Amino acid sequence: MAELVYCYDVVTGVINGKAPDNIDYLRFNGEQVVDARNYSEFYIDKNGTKHIVQHEADWQPLICDFNDDLVKDSNGWRTKTEQEKLQEKIEAIKENRRQAYLFEADPLRAECVFDQYMKRDDVDIEAKKQQWAKKIQEIKARYPFPNT
Repeated sequence: MAELVYCYDVVTGVINGKAPDNIDYLRFNGEQVVDARNYSEFYIDKNGTKHIVQHEADWQPLICDFNDDLVKDSNGWRTKTEQEKLQEKIEAIKENRRQAYLFEADPLRAECVFDQYMKRDDVDIEAKKQQWAKKIQEIKARYPFPNT
């Protein structure tokens, strides 16, 4: 049987064995190891770790779910609002689109602009523009914004 390693009440690892799959959720309540996902009252340390036992006086009590994302503002720790979560999703989508435009759509645009600038008669510029526009639509479809 593996021996668990603790930091305060948080199970951080094992000695001589395989770590349980749910090790990130395990806490020691003073008597036994428990799954912190079954708790709704926590003590938040300065790093934002959720503890089920208050070991330090400056840890902030907070009622939340274990999987709730936390943010620290001027008033202390709190759960993220739905608006903050939505904004994070939107920012991630924007970044994914930016990367896809850079590596997928921009080369098509550059080729189209170059061929147009060179006034090449052997190239169908309109077809290249359509290919570029189609790629942009494909990227937008791959990374859609959430309905708000």
